[in-house]
Amino acid sequence: MKMRKSVLTLALLPLLTLTACGDDEKTVYKDGEGNSVTVKTDGKDSDGNVNINLSSKDGDVSINAGDNVDQKVAMPFDLPRLAGAKIVAHMSAKGTDNANGAMVQMTTTQSVDDVIAFYKKSATEAGFEVKSEVTVNNMKQISAERAAGAKKDSFML
Repeated sequence: MKMRKSVLTLALLPLLTLTACGDDEKTVYKDGEGNSVTVKTDGKDSDGNVNINLSSKDGDVSINAGDNVDQKVAMPFDLPRLAGAKIVAHMSAKGTDNANGAMVQMTTTQSVDDVIAFYKKSATEAGFEVKSEVTVNNMKQISAERAAGAKKDSFML
């Protein structure tokens, strides 16, 4: 998806969180340039999770969040899931230009250092090169990328 459309979608996410609390809804948001995003919320499913689907001419995004999110969700790039971590939200995006993205949010009792060490090792074993590491107080972040044919795979943790 083009950056402009992604920004429009990301700007709507806080609003989507609020609208997802209600029943099934379908809403179309338009910007001043004639671009539109259709948002469909399924309310809460039988497990109490919220499901949100967004679609535009540039692609589709699906979000699932809640205490009972499917724990069998595939991790992006087939990276392993941290042992004992619980998935609480996942998002997948597919652009019409074959650009894809995914996000998985997990909770864990493991330390920040242990989580970073696990994913640095896992990323390296999967052919990724860690490009940056940032530490600010108790927050740590890594980013990594690898060649994937004519394009690059990249992730941030």
